[in-house]
Amino acid sequence: MTSAEKWNLIVDGYKRLYSQPETKVQAEWEMYCTDLFEYKKILHEIDAQRHVTIGSGGAVIPDIILRTNGNDIFDIELKQYSLPFNEMFETQLISYLNLTHLSVGMVVCSKIHLYYYEYSTISINKIEIPFEADNPDGIALMEMLTKDTFSADRIKDYILEKKRHVKSVEEIRKIITSDWINETVRAKLLEQYSETVVDDALIGCSFRMVSSDSPPAPILPGSSPVRTPAIDVFRIIQQWCQKKTQEGEMHFFQDFCQSNRKSKKLTRFTTDDLDEILPYQNGLKSGWKNGHFYAYEIINEREKKQFKMWIAFSNKNAPPEIRQAFSKIMRAIDKRPKREDWEWWTIFTTSKYHYNEKTTQDEIINALEDQFSQIRANVKSVLASISI
Repeated sequence: MTSAEKWNLIVDGYKRLYSQPETKVQAEWEMYCTDLFEYKKILHEIDAQRHVTIGSGGAVIPDIILRTNGNDIFDIELKQYSLPFNEMFETQLISYLNLTHLSVGMVVCSKIHLYYYEYSTISINKIEIPFEADNPDGIALMEMLTKDTFSADRIKDYILEKKRHVKSVEEIRKIITSDWINETVRAKLLEQYSETVVDDALIGCSFRMVSSDSPPAPILPGSSPVRTPAIDVFRIIQQWCQKKTQEGEMHFFQDFCQSNRKSKKLTRFTTDDLDEILPYQNGLKSGWKNGHFYAYEIINEREKKQFKMWIAFSNKNAPPEIRQAFSKIMRAIDKRPKREDWEWWTIFTTSKYHYNEKTTQDEIINALEDQFSQIRANVKSVLASISI
């Protein structure tokens, strides 16, 4: 079996077990370690659920530690596939790496987060690997984890090189401005034509940077104006959510957006403070067919060229502790669903933001920030009221 076939098999497993409990994911990855990565349980090369003693009588339990020749080589921490990344997952993995004196490991949740921990500088280096078919990073991971070709240094080098690549791409994007394009075009033309000819030719030319897969052509004198492609609001919303997630302000459901990319309507995320009173419920399925019983939603209505934000609750299969939390929220805002047997309920709906072909990316982001600030202020007020 090739590395690509191994990776695509894991992607299929991810889709199949997306809403399953962590125990199913654990069993699946133990099988991967044996059948795909070629470690042998009979030689104790797959150490699952090891009890690692800490302090006086305490213990932690890493999910899977891979071993060769009697030595620990790699730690795998597993979560439900439907769970978005949480900083606590990283804290847990780094703690286990320290306890086992390892420098490489990974967290498996809605994506794979591959880590290299540098002890000398206490620095954390990681890359994200989405569960996408034929993903080059996923295929490379198969090669790096296979027993006969495993190398901690190779994983380290791969992660650091990916980080350098991302940094270089960002640097190039900062260089390529509208002014840079204008200067570069003019300099290139001056290699073949006189300055007077070039300057006359460029009169009325407009070179403009747009964030689009199909940038518009320059408008030349005497030519028909080229229509600027409509701004992709859904993509901007996703990028904004990714940035907010990186800054620790939310947990973006990126995989849901990928499945919703045709309609480009709904974007969902959660926040730490609401997670505390409405935690993810393992083994239960809400109206969203997972363990989340609430979500912030951004509703992008492309036909009407408008979007808004609200918080949605699902009462379907909600356990008593979740229903109790719902009741506290209802009392705090003095509102409740019209029906006692409600299934869906929304609160804190923001005003709608209207956009058009001339709306810029910055204007979209500013509108998102305003809506987010409004809804977060309401949430904090409610939580403060509940805690009193």
